[in-house]
Amino acid sequence: MSVLTPNKIYEDFRNRRLSKSNASRLLMTLIENIPDLNNKVKILSIKFLGLITSKEPNVFKLLENLLVSDLNDLIRGNAAKVIIHNFPDKGKEPILWILQQEMPGSCLKLIIKALETISTPKLRSLLKLRDYVNFKGNIYFPSEFCLTFNLSGKNIDSIKKIDGLDKLTNLRKLYLNFNQITKINGLETLVNLNSLHLQNNNISKLRKLKSNPNLKSLQVFDNQISEIDGLEELKDLEILNLRNNKIEEIKGLDHIVNLKRLDLSNNQITDIKGLESLPKLEFLDLSHNHIAEIKGLKHLKKLKFLDLRNNKITHITSLKELRRLRYLYLGFNRIKVPCNHELSEHLDIPDIKNIEESSLNI
Repeated sequence: MSVLTPNKIYEDFRNRRLSKSNASRLLMTLIENIPDLNNKVKILSIKFLGLITSKEPNVFKLLENLLVSDLNDLIRGNAAKVIIHNFPDKGKEPILWILQQEMPGSCLKLIIKALETISTPKLRSLLKLRDYVNFKGNIYFPSEFCLTFNLSGKNIDSIKKIDGLDKLTNLRKLYLNFNQITKINGLETLVNLNSLHLQNNNISKLRKLKSNPNLKSLQVFDNQISEIDGLEELKDLEILNLRNNKIEEIKGLDHIVNLKRLDLSNNQITDIKGLESLPKLEFLDLSHNHIAEIKGLKHLKKLKFLDLRNNKITHITSLKELRRLRYLYLGFNRIKVPCNHELSEHLDIPDIKNIEESSLNI
């Protein structure tokens, strides 16, 4: 006598050696009697039960019981999938219950994918109960506790292609770094966003952020940005990282009066300017640029950290005005100070703690 398997039952059904009713009964027998350790057989039996498309009440009852009580994510998810496709008139109540109770995982992903493929309005409407994003058939759930969503390294080339992102209106932190994004768009509904990570993409312009006025941190380093613009509405921004781009001129920062940390290192900047309206700035990194003269810093009364390494600077007397400066990095420049003078003495900044002056021309 041959061993009863899900594949054999379904094969006999397709070859008309078993009726729909008998095939369903045998598959149900397997599901109910197979030990819990053999979940693969159970899952396969559920899938074939769906392909047979039996509408019998006892089939629905079994699937409903699996959905609400089985401990295995994939068993619950596949049971839900069969209910959605084969019992659309009966399925709303158990699917509604599981959507309200289920934690993000394989079960919930299978349910959402099944709901997205059906045309029954009363079942499709259940999709509104959960916040999720569908990108290229992959379902992602934001953290429901810290309101953080990480889509880094997903080969995303357009934010607008992330289906469902616009529904995450309470999102606080969004990670889209290490993708192939070229434009900043599709974020208009994320009005509560306060931290946005877009580093390591192919972005060339800073725009389309006027709908995100609550941003406090914007990370767009390692991109292709040549001009700072489009930040006028970000009045609460405190951290801006534009390291390793193609910026030649510092501008477009006039309205970001709450900025505390600015990184413009590894760009093509020749002049220090455009910082006059940043009275709260404490950290400024302008290293690895083409700056020859230190100017435009006298209004930065709260500046504590300044990195000017790897530039073309020859004189530093204007730094004396930065009385709160604590950390100063000047290495790999062309600075000259009087003979027999320490750099710290030459600057005469009372509370400075660290001056890195390697490779200075003294």
